[in-house]
Amino acid sequence: LFVPTSAPSTSPSMAPTNEGFEICFSGRSQVEVQGTGQVDMKDLKIGDLVLVENNKFEPVYSFGHINHSTETEYLQIFTQSSRHPLEMSSDHMVFVEGRRSVPASSVQVGDKLIVGTDSHTLTKVVTIKEIVRRGMYAPFTKSGTIVVNGILASCFVSFQGKEYLHIGDVATPLSYHWLAHTFESAHRMSCAVGLCKKEETYTLEGVSDWVDMPLKVSHWMLDQEPLILCLLLVPILMFFSVVALFESILFHFLALSLLSFVLAVTIASALGLSIRGMKTKMIKSQAFSLFA
Repeated sequence: LFVPTSAPSTSPSMAPTNEGFEICFSGRSQVEVQGTGQVDMKDLKIGDLVLVENNKFEPVYSFGHINHSTETEYLQIFTQSSRHPLEMSSDHMVFVEGRRSVPASSVQVGDKLIVGTDSHTLTKVVTIKEIVRRGMYAPFTKSGTIVVNGILASCFVSFQGKEYLHIGDVATPLSYHWLAHTFESAHRMSCAVGLCKKEETYTLEGVSDWVDMPLKVSHWMLDQEPLILCLLLVPILMFFSVVALFESILFHFLALSLLSFVLAVTIASALGLSIRGMKTKMIKSQAFSLFA
C-alpha cells in the first residue's frame, strides 16, 4: 500500500521561522530503514520501512512537517549508549522509563530513555545542549513511534509542554501521544487504503496540509476557557475514538484476509501436488500392467 517515493519536493526553499510549532527532528538525525541501514532524516522518503517500537518496521505514510531550509533550534540529548545525540525540537516527545511520552524540554540529566531496539532496555541521559540546525523533519508511522539515533521517540508533540493534556490547572489522564495518535487515525487510515496522494502537499512553513488545519484548531481550542474546551473536546474525542476503533478493525480484517489468502494458496498448492502425485502413480501402475 505504501510505495517509496522521492523525498517530498513541494516543501519551500525558504520559509519563515517555526514560531509556535515545533514538531520535528533535525536532518542529521538517523533512522534505520529496512534493507538499507542508517539513513539521515533529510533523506527519508514516504514508503520507507523504518524501525519503530518492539523492533518492528513500519512504512512512513506521511511527513507532518518537512522543510529543508529553515534554521531551527533543537535540543541535543546525549545518553550513555547512543553514538550520536538525539536532536529534536523542545515540544517533540520522547519515551522515558515506564513508556511515558514526554516533551524533550522536560527531559533532564539523569532521566532514563528507552533504547529503540529493546523496550526493556534503558539508557541514562548524561548531557543536554542546544543547537541550531537547518531543516525540519517529522515522519509519521502507523504506531506513532520511531527509533531515532537508537532512542525510541514519538512522532508527535505536546502543545502545552506537558505529558498530559491540562484543562485549566487540572491534568487529565489523556496523554498527548495518545491524543495525537487517535486524532491522526483518519489520516493514517486514508493513506493505508490508498486515498492519499503520492506526492504530499505542504504549507509555506512546510506543514502537511493534512496536519495544518487540525493543528490550528487544536491551538485555538487550547486558548478557550476550560468549560468551552471541555464542551468542544468531548464530541471530537468521541468521534475520533470511533474512527480509531474502525481503523483497528479494518487493519485486523486486512491482516486476517491476507492470512486466509496465504493459507488458501498453500492448501491449494499442497492439493495440487498431491493430485499430480496420484496421477503419476496411476500412470506408472497402468504402464506396469501393460508390460506385465
